[in-house]
Amino acid sequence: MFSIYHRTQIIRRATAAVLSAALVTGTYAAVIPVGSNFFETVPGLATFLDFTRASITRGFFDPGSDAFIGFVRLRGNPIDPGTLGTTDTIMARPEGITVVEGARPVTADLGLLALELESVNPITITYNQGQNPELWTVRVSRQPNPLEGGRITIKQTIPDGGTYEALVEARLTVTFTRRSDGAIRQLPVGLVMGTDNNVPWSFSANPLLFTDGHFCPSCVTGEPRSVVFSGPNLQLTLRPATTTCG
Repeated sequence: MFSIYHRTQIIRRATAAVLSAALVTGTYAAVIPVGSNFFETVPGLATFLDFTRASITRGFFDPGSDAFIGFVRLRGNPIDPGTLGTTDTIMARPEGITVVEGARPVTADLGLLALELESVNPITITYNQGQNPELWTVRVSRQPNPLEGGRITIKQTIPDGGTYEALVEARLTVTFTRRSDGAIRQLPVGLVMGTDNNVPWSFSANPLLFTDGHFCPSCVTGEPRSVVFSGPNLQLTLRPATTTCG
C-alpha cells in the first residue's frame, strides 16, 4: 500500500493542498486542484455484493459446489491506518476543476484508485444440492490496472460548496478464502457505479476528516455526509474518511 500512499502524497504536495481563487470575467471562481477523495465505508447494511441477478456458478468453489445466490454484506478494511486513517476507498481527480457559483456544471475525469472491503460475515457454500456446508470469507479489491474511465459533474451553488454527481468504472477482484484450509478462489468483476445528481460538497472540512486540502467531497459546511455509489453487482455507501481509526 506504500505506492498508493506515495502517489497521493505527490498529488497533495504538488497542489500544496490549498484551494486557489481568482476573478474570472468579474465572477468569483475557485479551483479544486488535482488530488484525491478519501472515503470510508459507512457501517451498516448499505454496502454489499449482489449475486441475486447473476449468481456464482456451480462448480466455482470446487467440483460439486452449488451455485451461490444472495447478498454479501461488506465493510471497509482500512488501506493503511497509520498514514491514511480510516480510508478504504480512494478516488483520484487527475485534473483541476474550476467552478463558479451559479454557473453551469463542470465535468472532469474521476477514477477509482483503491478499494479494500471485506465481508461482515462469511458466506456458506454447499455441495450437491445443500450438502457439506463450508464457510468462506470474502474480500473485494481493485485490480492493479491503470485508472479506468469515470467522471464527476460538479457545480457550485453557494460560496462554500455545491453538489455533484459521479460515475466510476472499475475492474475488481473478489477473493474467497475457505475458513477450514485457506483455499482461495478469485472472481474478476468489471462494473460501473454511479451516484445521484445531488451529492453535497464543500470548501470547508472538519479537521478530523482526512481530506485533500480544504475540498470535502461529501460534506455540508464541512461536516460529513454519506454518498451511495451503486451498480449492477456492488453498492457502496461511503463518507469522508477520518484521520484516525478506532
